[in-house]
Formats: sequence, structure tokens, C-alpha cells
Amino acid sequence: MKKYLIAMALLLITANTVAQPDASDKDVMKADANHDGKVSFEEFKAAHEAEMLARFKDKDVNKDGFIDLEEKVVAQEKQKVEEQAKEEAEAKNLKDKYAEERQARKKHFFKYK
Repeated sequence: MKKYLIAMALLLITANTVAQPDASDKDVMKADANHDGKVSFEEFKAAHEAEMLARFKDKDVNKDGFIDLEEKVVAQEKQKVEEQAKEEAEAKNLKDKYAEERQARKKHFFKYK
């Protein structure tokens, strides 16, 4: 009986994880323009063209339609600054969260002292 319960539990777990596509699968299937359940390269390319164009325009600093070495360096420096700002913001948020938790623990401690 115990073997059957274990087998049933494993079967349910396996069936549950196989049946549910993850987020990346759903993103890929959004490109299925003709709704045939398959994504061709043309459908995939068309779905991601706007994103690629935005990334290109972001790197084309002087807006001449080309990316040269100078623009690449500028884009890399810009990306470093943005990443550093993001990391600093995350660190500040974490620090603030810990400060709030510490304050709550102090209130709780002194409440029962």
C-alpha cells in the first residue's frame, strides 16, 4: 500500500510539472501569429523586431544608422552606470528593509520587557 501511495504521489508531481509550460515557453508562443501551435523563424523574428530596433537605437548614440567603436564604448559606459545605479538602489532598499525589521524587533522586545 505504501509503494502505491509513493508511486501515485510521484506520478502526480511529474504530471503537474510536465503539463505546465514555464514563462519562457509562453513568451515564445506569443510569436505564433497564425496560431498553428508552432513558431516559424519569420514569426519569431517579426515578434522581436521592435525590441531589437530599440536596442540598436539605444546604442546608436549619434543616430547615423550605424554603431561604431566610439558609440559602443559610450553604450558600455552608460550600461555600467545604469547597472551601478540599480545595484545601489537594491542595496538601499535592502538596507531600509533591514532597518524596518530591526525597528519592529526593538518595539516587540521592549513591549514585553
